[in-house]
Amino acid sequence: DEEGAYSLDIGGTLAKVAFFRRRDSTQPTCAELLARSGKRCPRLAAHSLHIPELEGDVHFLLFETRYIDDCIDFIDRFWVK
Repeated sequence: DEEGAYSLDIGGTLAKVAFFRRRDSTQPTCAELLARSGKRCPRLAAHSLHIPELEGDVHFLLFETRYIDDCIDFIDRFWVK
C-alpha cells in the first residue's frame, strides 16, 4: 500500500521496529523522525536502506525493552493516524 509496511517484535531485551516507506523528499528520514520525538529516545541502532526497485527505504530500529515507553511513543507519533 502507499503508506508502507510496518513490523514490531518485542522480546525480552530488545524491541525491534522495521518499516518501509516510499521515498519522498518531503518525508523525514529515520534519524529526523527520532529527533522529532522530543526525547533522547535511547536505542541501540537505527539504520536505513534504500531499495531502488521498490522506490523507497526500509528503516530498522532497535530499542532496549527497558525503554519500551520511548518505542511506543515513537510508534504512536509516527504510525498511528
